[in-house]
Amino acid sequence: MVADEVRALARRTQLSTENIKQIVDRLVAGSTQSVAAMGHSRVRVEENVAKSASVEQTFDRIAAAIREINQITGQIASATEEQTRTSESITRQTAQLNDFNRETSLIVNQNRERLGHLEAAFGDLQRALTRFREG
Repeated sequence: MVADEVRALARRTQLSTENIKQIVDRLVAGSTQSVAAMGHSRVRVEENVAKSASVEQTFDRIAAAIREINQITGQIASATEEQTRTSESITRQTAQLNDFNRETSLIVNQNRERLGHLEAAFGDLQRALTRFREG
């Protein structure tokens, strides 16, 4: 009987050992898969970090371009204001020239009228002088 019990105990020990070996094999396989998955994840994380750095550089270039555009826009606004002031000055000067032209035209017309009066008076004077000499 003792021999049967020893054989039964040996058999159970063998079965337990096989079960433990299977469990250890599954643990080793799972660990190997986990290590491979972590390695793959690490590679993907490194790729994402590189892509993030590239995206950050792109955003930096975009921000610089926006600052430059804002600067150019400010210069355009200043130039536009200067052109507006210049246009307003030209408009005022043109209005003044129109006023001067009207005044000059009025003076010319007055001078023509006076010249006409002077010519008439001169003609009268010449006729009176002629009559005086003849008479």
